[in-house]
Amino acid sequence: MSSSARNSGLCLILAALILFIPFTAGSQEGAKRSVNHDDYDAWKSISGANISADGNWTLFIETPQDGNAVLVVKNLPAGTTHRFPVGYSGEGTDAERSARPQFSYDAKFVTFIISPSHDQINKTKLKKNKKKNDKPKNKLGIMDLADGNVTVIDSVKSFAMPKEAGGWLAYLKEAPKKVKKKDAEKAEEEEKTESPADEKKDEKKK
Repeated sequence: MSSSARNSGLCLILAALILFIPFTAGSQEGAKRSVNHDDYDAWKSISGANISADGNWTLFIETPQDGNAVLVVKNLPAGTTHRFPVGYSGEGTDAERSARPQFSYDAKFVTFIISPSHDQINKTKLKKNKKKNDKPKNKLGIMDLADGNVTVIDSVKSFAMPKEAGGWLAYLKEAPKKVKKKDAEKAEEEEKTESPADEKKDEKKK
C-alpha cells in the first residue's frame, strides 16, 4: 500500500472517531432536554463585521433568529464595548442587512441605519385604519466612539461616507408627508376666519 493511500485511510479513521466520540458522550448522558423553538429563537448569528482604518476598533451585528438585532462595537486595545439596537430581525424583516454600519475614516464615529423595533412593528399592525404612510420609517444612528452615545436622526433612507476623509457624512431623508389639498385649504380658512371672541377684543381696543 502506498504512503498516500495509508495517510488517506488514517484521516478517514480520525474523522470517524471525532464524529463518534461526541455522539456517544451525548447519548450516555441522556438527561439533556430536547431543543425547542424558544432555543432556536435565542440562537444568534454575527454579520457585517468590519474594522476601523487605524485597526483599533471592530464592529459586527449580533442577530437572534427572532428579535431585535444589536450593533456591537469593540475597542481592541482597551477591551471596551458599545452596543445599540438596530431594529427587529425576524419573519419578513432584515434589520441586520439594512444597518450597514461604517466607521468614519478618522475612527471617531460609527454611522448606521436603525430599522423599526419589534414593538413599533406590532403597534403598526394593531392600528385601525392604517395607511401606507403610517409604516414606521428607518432612522440614522451616529455613535460617538469616545463614549458610545448615539445621535438619532428620524426618517432617513440612506447615507454615505467618504472612504479616506473624516468629518463628513451625507444622508437622504424621507420625503415629507403630503398634505391633502382639502386639509390645506381648510387650515387656510381657519387662519383667515376670526373668531367672535377676537372681534370683541378688537372692538374694545378701538
